[in-house]
Amino acid sequence: MLLCRTAKYHPLTPSTKSKIALFCDVEEEAVIAARDVDTIYEVPLAFHDQGLDESIVKLLGLPARPDRSLPLGGDRAPGEGAPAVAAASGGGQVHRG
Repeated sequence: MLLCRTAKYHPLTPSTKSKIALFCDVEEEAVIAARDVDTIYEVPLAFHDQGLDESIVKLLGLPARPDRSLPLGGDRAPGEGAPAVAAASGGGQVHRG
């Protein structure tokens, strides 16, 4: 399995994926674009969109899950932003950002 870093607006084209797979002796579905994203919360969503999670399950010989939804708010659309994070300040008060 190969994760190929790409710029956000320059996706890995099918012909490039095909060439990488051919010269690296891997299946074409094993070439995954690790594109730049705005927040770290989008990384698993981007990999899920390309089927990386299914490929890993298949590679490890694990049983497939019938429910393909992502846990912990995986239904959030890409680019929707990060969830609010609580930050503690002096005096033990918590402010939401």
